[in-house]
Amino acid sequence: MKRIVFAISLALALAGPAFTQANPVIVPLVNGHTLKITNLMKPEYWTLFDNAGLAKALDQISSDYGLSTDFNVGLNPSPGNLYLSVQSIEFDPANSPKIAAYAEGKAAYLPLGLQKAVMLAVADWALFIIRNDAAPADIRGVFNQFILTTPPRFICSITSKRRSIVVSGKLEALRMISFDPKIQYRDMNIANLYSANIVIPAPYNDYAFTTVQGIMYLENPDDPSNPSIKKDTIWIYKLFGLR
Repeated sequence: MKRIVFAISLALALAGPAFTQANPVIVPLVNGHTLKITNLMKPEYWTLFDNAGLAKALDQISSDYGLSTDFNVGLNPSPGNLYLSVQSIEFDPANSPKIAAYAEGKAAYLPLGLQKAVMLAVADWALFIIRNDAAPADIRGVFNQFILTTPPRFICSITSKRRSIVVSGKLEALRMISFDPKIQYRDMNIANLYSANIVIPAPYNDYAFTTVQGIMYLENPDDPSNPSIKKDTIWIYKLFGLR
């Protein structure tokens, strides 16, 4: 019965069917870039979210990581889950030491500190509604139910010259990130869009499950049995100048 009430309350709060494009809200950042927010709640609920606070947090993250970029944030609450997305993060591999993959021994690693910081900031923005006394009690209850039953899901994409690295995962206990042990690499410079799904093998996928920072293990792309064949991690190696 509680799940039925939960679904009904959420349906009343949504602007329409899942993934319906709401008119985005544009918030200026101090550094001259913009934050675009696509919020799939009904427009009357938009003022319940601290957009200025999110912009301030992303300005600070941009400063911390040497970024000069726009941010595109999405909030999609559906009856089954709460989905958060961040895209349009542009970075320069040559000037982003905190973001850049690095070699260690025969393999390499991709730091996820930026993705963690961004997603925690967005989660804090999305769940601000729980702490906002101006929000209707039923809506606060809906979002609180998400936290108690199903951790919010997220995707975060960073891009350099139309080459993107996409990671996903879930937000555990609000302040803890759990990354899925995989990376999606996309290259829009290649005809018909090249896409590779890189799975992080066990036991190395444990590197992604840390509350401190998080790193992704990048398997050596060389195949000793056939040097002419490269594993998909070669694309990330090349992106960061490791090959």
